[in-house]
Amino acid sequence: MCNIKELLKILQTIKPDVIFEELSQKLFTDIYSGGLSDSLETNTIKIYSNEKIVKHLPVDVDGNQLINRKLKDSISNMFEIFNRNHDYRDLGLQLHKYSYESGFPYLNSIQCEKLLAKKYFFEQRLAEGCKQGTLVSVHQTWIRINEFRERQMLANIYKYSKLNNFENAIFLVGAEHRKPIIDLANQNEIEKEASINWNFRYFVN
Repeated sequence: MCNIKELLKILQTIKPDVIFEELSQKLFTDIYSGGLSDSLETNTIKIYSNEKIVKHLPVDVDGNQLINRKLKDSISNMFEIFNRNHDYRDLGLQLHKYSYESGFPYLNSIQCEKLLAKKYFFEQRLAEGCKQGTLVSVHQTWIRINEFRERQMLANIYKYSKLNNFENAIFLVGAEHRKPIIDLANQNEIEKEASINWNFRYFVN
């Protein structure tokens, strides 16, 4: 199960000196100043920070600078259309079921990666088959936004790594970003920026 207790166990085992968070600077400030409610991750980080001195910082970009109100409504409408499809909804239910039963190890598994890939394939097929001609454009824009965020998050991690020394770090990011970020980290032009010994197989026995 994905909950504070299980995530805290992971942090206590890895003992990171640095935690990179999938948050923009604004969200980071709002949450840790008490202006917004905690997520599972930020709540866990607060508990862990009471046990160990740890540097934690946001590495995401501000979504509001990438998506205006009109586009946000279009994306919301797109997913409403996707979820009218029984097979697509079933994939979402499977993802929820497996992550509930197996927790973080599942979200970091090849099985989850394959299920997400199948989900993305359905999204593309549903967008292309929809009578709303703009849906393909909205879907492509949504993909480009996420690709931009993933590049920026990774670039910010490398930037921090070049300027600071640390023994151990962890990157808390959604499962849907895992495979793209692994692919980016494995590209030579990214790896040349700094030397990071990534461990993408932490949950593999």
